[in-house]
Amino acid sequence: MMPEQQDNQKTLKLDIAVSHQFNMSRKQARQKILSGQIRLNGRIVRIIARPIKPQDTLVMVEENSHTKDLQLPAIISILYEDEDLLVINKPAHLLSEKIATQKANCVQDVLSTQHRITRTHLVHRLDAGTSGVMMLAKNQTTAASIFNLFQQKLIKKTYHLIAQGTKEASEKGTFEGKIARNKNKPHTFEVNPRTGKIACTQYEQITSQTLANPQIPVAYLFKANPITGRTHQIRVHFKEAGLPLLGDALYGGLKTLRVGEHTLFIHRPLLHAYQLRFKHPNHHREICIQAPWPKDFQACAQILFQRIEA
Repeated sequence: MMPEQQDNQKTLKLDIAVSHQFNMSRKQARQKILSGQIRLNGRIVRIIARPIKPQDTLVMVEENSHTKDLQLPAIISILYEDEDLLVINKPAHLLSEKIATQKANCVQDVLSTQHRITRTHLVHRLDAGTSGVMMLAKNQTTAASIFNLFQQKLIKKTYHLIAQGTKEASEKGTFEGKIARNKNKPHTFEVNPRTGKIACTQYEQITSQTLANPQIPVAYLFKANPITGRTHQIRVHFKEAGLPLLGDALYGGLKTLRVGEHTLFIHRPLLHAYQLRFKHPNHHREICIQAPWPKDFQACAQILFQRIEA
């Protein structure tokens, strides 16, 4: 969390952002900045008053680190492993795969460094800002089998998300808006019945909380099951329904929210891949793997809904 800003203010000073993201005093934050331990979007930054925008990514490296690239943002925990499959709990702000134009580490870099696992095949992806269950194959044969299971919609994905609303939302339902790239806003997508691809998301309300806040009268905790796998699908469908995810500035979500005596400062869309359920492609046993909520999601859920676990 960071100190309260004025309404509609979109930037913070670097030392304030660092102190609250990494739970330290502003004096400590300034020391970290001046010693070169803070990375802003992958680059060392030493300007204490540097303005920080909601979409910026901050990472702190250890004092004795000599890495020139973006430091690993968090330790990846392994949720399941056998000779064919690897299922991990991906931290937020970590890329699923390497992007040629960025120096930031990806999942496979972290697996290689932290777990000495060097040969894996991506079979699906999570947005960089999304945390939670992610599956990789250890060989090409298994990768092909898993890909086919996804194509046949035989892998059930369950996400948890926190959304903001201005009106009462349905208890459960299905979003079926076709999704296309938004030509007027780079890197975003939209519901477009004419040019969009078929997209289907089932959802169910877990709980809700009425807030004494004119910007967001109601906060919701939902579970969502995407039947298709379009880019930004859940984020786009909820935005279209008037329920943008908290922290998702790209699709209308607030990054700052006042709740009683608390002020939440949210650094990413509050979307967590909670569960994968599928039959193992080789030995055909039913497998269900869950990833616990990360600390940022847990903290917001505790303040908004008085719960710390799914």
